[in-house]
Amino acid sequence: PTPAPGPVGNTAAADVRWMPFNPKKPEGIHVYAIKGDPNKGAFSALVKLPAGLKIPMHTHDNTYSGVALTEGFASGPTAADVKVIPKFSTWVQPAGGSHANECRSESPCIFMVNFKGAVNMTPVEETAAGEAPKTMHSGEAIPWMVVREDKPNGPKMHAFYGNPKEGAFDALIWFPPGMSTNVHTHSASFAAAVLQGEHHRGESAAAVTALGPGSVWHEASNAPHMEKCAGPEACVFAISFDGALDTSQVKLETE
Repeated sequence: PTPAPGPVGNTAAADVRWMPFNPKKPEGIHVYAIKGDPNKGAFSALVKLPAGLKIPMHTHDNTYSGVALTEGFASGPTAADVKVIPKFSTWVQPAGGSHANECRSESPCIFMVNFKGAVNMTPVEETAAGEAPKTMHSGEAIPWMVVREDKPNGPKMHAFYGNPKEGAFDALIWFPPGMSTNVHTHSASFAAAVLQGEHHRGESAAAVTALGPGSVWHEASNAPHMEKCAGPEACVFAISFDGALDTSQVKLETE
């Protein structure tokens, strides 16, 4: 079977059920769909490449954005120009841009992709004039922006695809240790993956799931939820929203 549509809810890293991208090559690329159906339209997913895997030059019909969750993932516009994308880096691969990928690590390389349409891979000649990933930001130099000017030590955001004020977008979110939100909703659904920290989330403070690096979730539109960075380390997670970012606080019965 091909990768199935992503389920709504939280999934700890240990519970991610990897599926081979090509069932005929189970030793190759593996995928876990967080949200959406990779075979039918836009989707977000985790992708895992086994150590040492080299993916020849190819193109996709649809643009995608990416976030490197681990070390060693490499990409380039030609097979001879493949370079490692540092952990936590973000990039955008334009539709139709030829590129090659590798896993230059002794352990599997894992990254999140947010495709703007169904996935396909079309091989191209190794000598094809490729196109490097766009708007790449290295993990060591993420241009964080404060979410609220009245809380400069609060959450920060780096939107690397789209505009959160206008419509669908992809971004990294940074929470300081101990930060907790109220229960709230968003009118858009979204997918997310934890990059760093011990992140707790759920319908209320009394019903949270602990999610560490590599964990993911798919939040339905208008679903009440809260977020908390519970450990001593700052929390970083990647999000992909179906629409603009809005927030409505939920008044609890106990309030």
